[in-house]
Amino acid sequence: MYRYTETARNHFFDIARRLGERIAIPYQVACEFFEARTKVIQDQNKAIDLMDKAIEEAHNRLKNDLNQFRKHAHVDIAKILGEIGISMSNAQSDIRKIKEGRAPVRLNDDPILRRLADLLADNVLPEPDEGELATRKKAAGDRIKAAIPPGFADKNKSGDKSLGDALIWFEMMEASKENALPIIFVTDDIKDDWWLRVEGQVIGPLPALRQEFHKATGQHFHMYQAENFIKHAAELLNIPVDQGTLSEAAKVSEDQAKSLTKSQIFDLFKRSFSDDLLASAKKDVLQRAEALDKVYQDYKSPNIWVSARQLADSDIASMGLRPSPVLLQRYLIEDRSAEPVGEPQYTFVSKEAEELLRGSPDQILWIEELGGYFSLAES
Repeated sequence: MYRYTETARNHFFDIARRLGERIAIPYQVACEFFEARTKVIQDQNKAIDLMDKAIEEAHNRLKNDLNQFRKHAHVDIAKILGEIGISMSNAQSDIRKIKEGRAPVRLNDDPILRRLADLLADNVLPEPDEGELATRKKAAGDRIKAAIPPGFADKNKSGDKSLGDALIWFEMMEASKENALPIIFVTDDIKDDWWLRVEGQVIGPLPALRQEFHKATGQHFHMYQAENFIKHAAELLNIPVDQGTLSEAAKVSEDQAKSLTKSQIFDLFKRSFSDDLLASAKKDVLQRAEALDKVYQDYKSPNIWVSARQLADSDIASMGLRPSPVLLQRYLIEDRSAEPVGEPQYTFVSKEAEELLRGSPDQILWIEELGGYFSLAES
């Protein structure tokens, strides 16, 4: 909320007021909000002064760099410096006007927090007791180790901070099951352990998340980034929203995006296989940038699991995987009906999973290691 302009914030507050009790805030989200609040406020309060200082420093550097050419025969450096000075001065003037018209947010006198509390204080999900929280934390840690979404993208965060996304996930599933209601999760988190992307475009939540949610609760799960949430909620509630607010919401989400490192690409690749199978292969695979790119492209396809046929034979051998892939058909289960997703694909599975599939060749089964419903497609 602190990163948005007042106009955009007011749209959020208006939507929240109209939705009323239909909004629920996971307890973990509330905790993370208060943990981050002080730093976010301080950063926002300092931002204008830092911009003013940056313009001043840039102006001084330009003057120093150009002054050495003052005696140039054909370039009027003094004129150029004058024009630059006017532009810089205008920019600083605009920034200072914004500062004068915008009172800094004070930690002990925060109108944004008051409005949030008035609207949402009664909408926070209950705090889990110590026993339940300990159980959830252990389960969250296990999921991160196994690269099960969501949460594994935060595995390098210190202490319990790495567990936050998984704890939120558990809360949402519990709330859905308890109230027998579907959930739409609104988040500016753009990491790939939440979202399915195709050619760089966000398509929706990972199918594995939707499948797990439906299996655990019998309900549907969907996600929106802030921009699309404002757009669709405003249409539903007949609230006028200008394009500037939607663009601003998209920019806040975009600012949180981070480029993928090779290790992060490897983590995407690792989703299909267990840790013990990949431990000996990690060093070798990370050095194969071309192979990693190929695997990453596979993960951007609608089928989202790696086709074993597209892995080099040497990589497969180094991982100690089974020599023969299994032809599987993936399914999306909704409203007690099964819809096939894409064409059958060859993939490697554990011995236990293959035996389970071959023991029930005509059934659609949940395969935990692949995070979805599958049936054997081999004749």
